[in-house]
Amino acid sequence: MLANGVSGRQFGRDLTVEDATKLHVGDVVQLQWFSVDGPDSKILKSLYGDTDLPIGSHHWTSPNRPVVVQSTRVAAIRGKRVTLGDPLLHDVRTDQPAVVAQWQHLTRVGIQNLRLQFPEAPSFGHHLEQGYNGIYMTGVFDGWIRNLVIDRSDSGILTDNAASLTIADVTTTGDRRAHYSVHVGAVHNVLVEGLRVENPVIHPLSVNTRSTRSVFLRSDVAQDAVIDQHSGSNHQNLFDQIVLHIDPKQTNGEWAYQLWVGGGAPYWKPGHGLYNTLWNARLAMSETVPADATVAISSGLEGPGERIVGLHANRRIAISYTPASYVEATGQAVEAVPSLYDWQLARRRR
Repeated sequence: MLANGVSGRQFGRDLTVEDATKLHVGDVVQLQWFSVDGPDSKILKSLYGDTDLPIGSHHWTSPNRPVVVQSTRVAAIRGKRVTLGDPLLHDVRTDQPAVVAQWQHLTRVGIQNLRLQFPEAPSFGHHLEQGYNGIYMTGVFDGWIRNLVIDRSDSGILTDNAASLTIADVTTTGDRRAHYSVHVGAVHNVLVEGLRVENPVIHPLSVNTRSTRSVFLRSDVAQDAVIDQHSGSNHQNLFDQIVLHIDPKQTNGEWAYQLWVGGGAPYWKPGHGLYNTLWNARLAMSETVPADATVAISSGLEGPGERIVGLHANRRIAISYTPASYVEATGQAVEAVPSLYDWQLARRRR
């Protein structure tokens, strides 16, 4: 441990610590929040709000494992006040403590301009894959993967214990059913832009356990598209201007499709925490759906605080999300702000 946090406001960048002598400007560190009071820990309320959903035991049964991790750079130090490179995920208070910890990692690791080709092989089902995985990006800050084609993989790209990554212009192909295309898990500030998913995938777009402030931007899932919010305190993630090709089915005269199919074990539920957002996404439906049909777009049991803005399609849609979410501009593209990520980036640069 480098320092004990004393105080800091959620979404602010300043953190007061007990002693800043072990910190230096430019350091990349981890801010770690722990469930110090078991199921009554304040960080769980900050994660999930006033929810009636059961919260899985993995949030507190390993007290030495942080439930939320933010890997960030020290931008400035003034006495005991530390300015961080990005806003705090949560408050730091006496009853919601956090520590600044050392993090062993690599920097500026990049992989680009490749085709990864796996052999023809049968699919044995979910969690029974043979391990044909393309890239495992772990322990990296400020890294990138760019301009790849990955064919017949079980998982194209896996991430873990990483932050500030850019994954751009990746296409996954093949006829064998995969587990993941690009998996985003146990990471902070990961941008996945221009992903094209052409193969059948169980979790084609996935924000996984302990993923925070990660973005799928202008990505396209060409078949059987679903959004996977994979439990385990993933929160403040964004799906932005994505295109999802779906094939609704008719049952008892009603057209329907489950768009949100969240994975994860019960001990890591709910499906996500506060502020996960779907912004200006487009559903592309097959011509088998009549032009005058209204398609019910639904979820399984997900998590609290979801925001769904500008979900639109080439057919009329009605959204049903469990638990209740904030829904705005259904059936309308968001023309004033096509990309929330781009809009926020422009404001930061000003």
